[in-house]
Amino acid sequence: MDKRAFKNSVLLIIELAGSKGIGSVKLNKCLLICDAMYFAIHKESFTDAEYTKNHFGPVPYDEAKSVIDEMVASGDILLTKAKWDTNKYEHNHKLAHGLKAPRDYFLNDDIERIKIIVNKVMGMSANELSNITHDREYHKTTQNEIINLKEIFEWKVMDNIEYTEEDDKKLNETLKDNFDNINTSVSTA
Repeated sequence: MDKRAFKNSVLLIIELAGSKGIGSVKLNKCLLICDAMYFAIHKESFTDAEYTKNHFGPVPYDEAKSVIDEMVASGDILLTKAKWDTNKYEHNHKLAHGLKAPRDYFLNDDIERIKIIVNKVMGMSANELSNITHDREYHKTTQNEIINLKEIFEWKVMDNIEYTEEDDKKLNETLKDNFDNINTSVSTA
């Protein structure tokens, strides 16, 4: 796993989520969707993080989880408990005062894509998020096993075509318009 890429992705997602922060579930979903989207485009993961099947959906696996824990321990990420339902709480992640993600680590189109993903995820309900991340690959993976990132979504992006910056811009526009249609056909078989 590329710890620097993963850490910078976490910082950027939390920053883009806004001053109220982002809950654990939505942070995990953003990380997964960003990595899966990057993989669909570039045929490799941006962070090389692995995701495992959890009852609540795909979550970062041990090494990635430990990076988030280290960021909390160092004070880069502040955790608060946020109530999301009757007697149900989750950790809410905020950046330490004045901390920002290093923009020079990302291409502009990657930042724009992550921004689109974060904005959409922040406005989605748990059921809507589950429809996207509890896909066919999730259902065929055994509990606590690694999910195959290259199969996580059913769609493909321009297979066997050299990808250009102009293609990235077109994809970001399509993503803005069609995010909800990324993967809605779930098979539990």
